[in-house]
Amino acid sequence: MTEAIEPAAGTELGGTTDLIVPIRLHALVSNDMVNSAGGPFSRWRTDYELMLAEGTPPEPPAGQGAEEQVPFGVRLQWQFPEALATGHYDEKTEVTTFPLVPNRWLIVRYFDPRGQQTRADQNTVHAKGWLVHSDYLESDYPDRDDLAELKVPRFRDPESAQTTFLSLVTDVTDEPWTDPGRREPFLTAVGPGLPAFAAYEPYHEGVFSFHDDLEDLKDGTIDTYPPDNRLSYLAVGWYSEQPADILARALTVPGLLPPDRTDPEAVLEALGWALPGTVPDALRNTLYAGTALGITWKQRDYQPPSDKPDPVNDPLKVAVGHSVGDAAAALATLQTRSAEAGDLLSALYHGTIDSFDSPGGDHELDEALRSTWFAGHEAGYAWRLVERRGDGFGDDAEGSAAARRAARATDPQWLVRLGAQQAAYDTELPKLRSLQWRTWTLWFLRNRATREGAHAPGFDAAADAQLDPAASPDGKPSIAKLTKAQYEKVAALAQGLPRGDTPEELEAAIADFVARPDVDVPEGMALQREMSENYYTPADPVVVIEGANITEPLARDEPLPVRLAGDLLRSLKIGSSFEEVPTNPPAPRLDGFPPLVASLLAEFALLDKAAWTPAAAPGPTALHNAIAHPDLNITGSLAQYTAFWKQPWLPMYLQWDVRYVPTPFRTEGTEHWEFDGNAYTWKGTGSTAQDASSSLRRIFRGRSFLAPTVRYAVERQLDRYLQTYPDAEAMGVRQLREDASDLDMLSQTLDGFHDWLLTRSGVARPLRSRIPVPSALEPLLGDAASWPAPSGHSGTGPPDDTFQPVRAGQFFFYDLRIIDRFGRVVDLTNGAQNNYERFSPIRALSVLPDARKPLYPDPIGARRFIQLPPRLLQPARVRLAAAPALDGTVSSSPAAPTARDAGTPATPVAGWLLANRLDETLMVYASDGSPLGEMRGLNTTREIAWNPLPHSPFPDPASPGFTAAYPRLAGFIAGLRGQTSPHLAFAALLETIDGALDGIVDPSAQDDAVPSRLIGSPVALVAADLAIDLQGLPLTDPGWSTAPIPPSDGVVAGTASVDTASSQDYPGRDGYRWPVRLGSAERLTDGLIGYFASASGPDGAVSYTTLFTEQPTDAHSYLQPVGTGSGLALPGTLPGEAAVTHHLTVLMDPHAAVHATTDILPVARLALDADFVHASLARIRASFRLHPLLAVARPPTSEDEAAFARGPGPGSGLEEDSIVMPHPAAWHGDWTWAEPRDRGEDVPEWLEFPIAMADTYAYPGEPVAEARAGYLQLKPRD
Repeated sequence: MTEAIEPAAGTELGGTTDLIVPIRLHALVSNDMVNSAGGPFSRWRTDYELMLAEGTPPEPPAGQGAEEQVPFGVRLQWQFPEALATGHYDEKTEVTTFPLVPNRWLIVRYFDPRGQQTRADQNTVHAKGWLVHSDYLESDYPDRDDLAELKVPRFRDPESAQTTFLSLVTDVTDEPWTDPGRREPFLTAVGPGLPAFAAYEPYHEGVFSFHDDLEDLKDGTIDTYPPDNRLSYLAVGWYSEQPADILARALTVPGLLPPDRTDPEAVLEALGWALPGTVPDALRNTLYAGTALGITWKQRDYQPPSDKPDPVNDPLKVAVGHSVGDAAAALATLQTRSAEAGDLLSALYHGTIDSFDSPGGDHELDEALRSTWFAGHEAGYAWRLVERRGDGFGDDAEGSAAARRAARATDPQWLVRLGAQQAAYDTELPKLRSLQWRTWTLWFLRNRATREGAHAPGFDAAADAQLDPAASPDGKPSIAKLTKAQYEKVAALAQGLPRGDTPEELEAAIADFVARPDVDVPEGMALQREMSENYYTPADPVVVIEGANITEPLARDEPLPVRLAGDLLRSLKIGSSFEEVPTNPPAPRLDGFPPLVASLLAEFALLDKAAWTPAAAPGPTALHNAIAHPDLNITGSLAQYTAFWKQPWLPMYLQWDVRYVPTPFRTEGTEHWEFDGNAYTWKGTGSTAQDASSSLRRIFRGRSFLAPTVRYAVERQLDRYLQTYPDAEAMGVRQLREDASDLDMLSQTLDGFHDWLLTRSGVARPLRSRIPVPSALEPLLGDAASWPAPSGHSGTGPPDDTFQPVRAGQFFFYDLRIIDRFGRVVDLTNGAQNNYERFSPIRALSVLPDARKPLYPDPIGARRFIQLPPRLLQPARVRLAAAPALDGTVSSSPAAPTARDAGTPATPVAGWLLANRLDETLMVYASDGSPLGEMRGLNTTREIAWNPLPHSPFPDPASPGFTAAYPRLAGFIAGLRGQTSPHLAFAALLETIDGALDGIVDPSAQDDAVPSRLIGSPVALVAADLAIDLQGLPLTDPGWSTAPIPPSDGVVAGTASVDTASSQDYPGRDGYRWPVRLGSAERLTDGLIGYFASASGPDGAVSYTTLFTEQPTDAHSYLQPVGTGSGLALPGTLPGEAAVTHHLTVLMDPHAAVHATTDILPVARLALDADFVHASLARIRASFRLHPLLAVARPPTSEDEAAFARGPGPGSGLEEDSIVMPHPAAWHGDWTWAEPRDRGEDVPEWLEFPIAMADTYAYPGEPVAEARAGYLQLKPRD
């Protein structure tokens, strides 16, 4: 409801306070050829009466109610600047509001009197004028029946919610305009709530458009149609009330202005407008002006010039893919006959151009591309303590760091409780939404008006019982009762959780929470909320069209130039001299109009004359020359969009008729699709079409807005690239940026396709406002964004078997067309002409079917089919998550967090391995870098020997202490030593590690300086869990027979994955299983070396007898190929359901992520915390076993040497004697010598000595050199 606006005292429109804003004025000439040879029109009308009576959408379905012709004459449409057509979202009220738009429009036509051939004398030009009262409502003036024939179709009254006539057109050529009276302004660009109201001309006839039938040009005695003429039009709009003006209301628009700016200059900047000079402080009003100059009118034998493409002689290119980038890349590849060109366009679109030529850049692009095939859904939040930036723990830097580490390693009990409550809330909320959807489905169908026939037999009674929040039909809780219980459960869980709709509200809620007496945040730390990993659903397929001749960008790169009265055109060169604007141009009655209208009319008169005056080159008219070279041909300034007229072609809609043929993932236990480790391929079985006629059975129709998103994205990415890399300008990138503006590509998704597969529709309907909802039921209906569209007795909707929660199939276009703002049509394929079998769109590789496996025998036009591989339509995610390495288990559901304490840090790293290529040994370290042991293959005994590293507390990995402290390392070592011919398995493992690391690009150069690099690249042994999570309750068919069936108790409670109550097969643990492939040998940035999994399948203990690796480099049975991921197949797990999880131990490069590919969901990643990795590796000592070493232990020769051994510092804890030997070069550390001493226990005592450089001097009394065995170590320098 628009707030009341009171006129400002003494307000006058006009004068120096007016800002002139340019608009596009489109003029469509409709004559014989335009209505015939120009092709059909597709113009439909809204029906608000039916909407209010029966709750149907106001817009007719695609393909219905369209007109094929347009009445003769000239049809004008004025297009608002972006600032008036953009909504603004208020985070507090959660309401999007649109600015009010001008509600008075003066239309002036210039034309020739009969028989005139030139415009040499401006006084011979005639003018005719009309005033369009855009927000006139018939309901305000019930007694004015004399104006009935000037009224346009019905409109939904914003106050009464009833229909009334909108707008009034008055001829002001000879009669002055009298405003019929004041009313509160209400008109916006979306009118009664239609996004296309101000864009699609049939929606706003007489409101933001005007039809000039040219009847006044006829001589009634001799003319049967308007004679030939030369026309020009001017449109000027303004606000009838100054407080409604955008300049006045800008201060009240949420988020439009910076918080500290209210001056006029800030207002113009926020609106995207710019004046050529200083912005006056006195700006109060805006006027909106546009022209259509040089229109030739001929009733017959004239086809106006237009950019409308000719699909017969110059066919448009149509590409289809899973996303815009997918289809655009396929189009570019075909156009250039270069796959690299397609990849380059894709990299520009997806923002990976920076790494396009880098190692692994192709895989980064592929991952970015695949991510656009899905839409994300919020999963909830997690809470953690983070270091408060800028706060310290004291002056002691080392103490501060230790305190921060302790705070991060310990989870207080209040944080554990908060995390558990948040996780429970995030689990139960999607269940509530699922139940609300089912309640909404029942309520909608029960109250739906069906003109085609009655509801299904027995449906009403069953629905009424299920909509009773207190009922339990047949002893089972009704759907409404289950929803109510879940609503109360979620409301209870929400109590006490810090929440907020805005960042400020969330910050305040967190502050209130940490102020509670039972919450103790450690000093220097802060409580922070983080988003959990998203769930995903597949995005609808996308169509990209090239060659539609688009002329308008998606958004302006520069501010829109606006003018003041002093900036108007003053003179223009016509012929050899300049002509000034006329002082008394032809005009209608201007009484009651803003004073500046007269100045705009004078400017228009001069432009009209220039449009009809021939000129020398470049020409052909004086107007063309003025536009091309304004500095030479005008004084003053031309308005933006000033141009010589051309028949408009303004692509707006893509309308389609798609025929879909399911090829189910499986039927009756037989799977029809096969996963090859990267993507699914159809086996050619299970098609639901037996012949051509059956392939036409399932019909999905729709229309949606077209947009030049490819050009916009490429331009923005090139702008970013030029800002990031200034030198790129010299490489031709600047020229590429300029060329990008010529990209003639339009794109649009087939909106609602997946909703249609679930027998839903996303078209807006006002049903809830039409039929009162009982207060007890209101919160149980939720806020559904779609509504059920079942088939059945009514004869409408999709076939009964369309419901497909696991999408898999093929489709083709039966009809596909572009429709512009006026309803002009370009057919890409036309079902009425039966040419759909010859339509062959360009298909991205991701949607390209195997031509050897047709849907049915001998199809005509096999290249028309587009394949959609299996996808889950319920929100889901692949969760490849790090698990605590100590106990090796983690819950598959995030609803069961566990506490961490300082004694058991929850690191996923079980240990570190360093392969010594020279000695063919494997060094083993704990997760914190502590030394454990060295493994060596012995060919003599065919075993694997274990030598404890210096200061290792364990003599052997089989000892109980080692197994308890490092269960995964113990299992790994035991599995390797337990192999047949373990020495060969060990050699194969070393070779596999070496080969895998050679194929991984290391992105962490900072760790090249750690001492362990002297031995080799470190490898992490990591605990991980793999699961597929589903969000909410199982999807169910909202059909007449299934909607009244409540979900089973097990499904709501999370103990069952199949809704047996409604007999719905579902991809849970009792249904489908989805292979998951870890790693990618071709991806240089993938860190997988291998993994260990359970031999018994999901939820089993990890078996270390087999290492699954990308490319086994030895034939030993210890190593097995990863394959296609069938060994890690998983079902989807519903929230609260018992976990179905693969527990894994992953061998990986610590600096690179491990990827998990399913094709049904985005690629998941497992990566280690970079700070943890760096800190752990920095503590690892490089150890080199030497024996025998003939060396003497020399006492310290100075107090400095003795102090070095005593510490503190790098020599702390060393023996005072030094081992004399050649001193290795120091490399970011200090060399020492460590040797064992038998002390009668399992673990030897390790003595560590500093190293003294051997020299040629004699040392009297020096001990005799001894043969020693031990390790030369490089200790990291602090």
